[in-house]
Amino acid sequence: MAVMSRVTIERDAIRSFQHFRWAEMPDAKRPIDPKTAIPYYPDTIWSRLRLSSKNHVDVPVRIGRDILHLLVSHPTPPVFDGPEDRNGALIHDEIMFWIHYLDNDPSALRWLIDDDRRKGGLATGKPFVLMGDLNADPDEGSGRREAIRRLLDHDRVNDVRPRASASEPGGDVDEPRNSKTADFGRNGLMRVDYVVPGKNLVTVDSGVFWPSPDDPRRQWISASDH
Repeated sequence: MAVMSRVTIERDAIRSFQHFRWAEMPDAKRPIDPKTAIPYYPDTIWSRLRLSSKNHVDVPVRIGRDILHLLVSHPTPPVFDGPEDRNGALIHDEIMFWIHYLDNDPSALRWLIDDDRRKGGLATGKPFVLMGDLNADPDEGSGRREAIRRLLDHDRVNDVRPRASASEPGGDVDEPRNSKTADFGRNGLMRVDYVVPGKNLVTVDSGVFWPSPDDPRRQWISASDH
């Protein structure tokens, strides 16, 4: 996972939560074996598991006199597990992390602590953009949808649903399906990738690049299903 920027990254102010423990999340969705009703992870393992599949990072970038916070993560897909739904539970809480980070409730000072021991979430009024392959569609797919819905409905978030380019198969660029960002073949199109601004930013435009199969630009994205 990488962030590349044409503007200055304020490296000393980056906050990383790579070592944050899953068990430290309020109301963490600890996986349970449905056959035995026993936690899938024993206590000794559960207490040590990290929340982030890769990382949760707040990357401040300087644009003129202003600082914009890039809130970046790449949770696990909610599949490739068993009946205990350990990946489904994990991705739910990986997304819930950002809800807590934006809430910045005073109680978070007791548990929301980054890798450099700095405490709390993102202060009210700070401009931000949520970015990343969150592997969660609010309406479709196998995942638990409550967390991504709550994140997109957060009172600090402006969910500007992007519209696909006119060459997207299916026609009308105003159709809700054209906000989809990944083509998973027989599992269909899903919205799992996000660049979502805070409400205190002015959004000029948004879009998803979906060249049709006969468009020569198709080869630009042939290396990925996203």
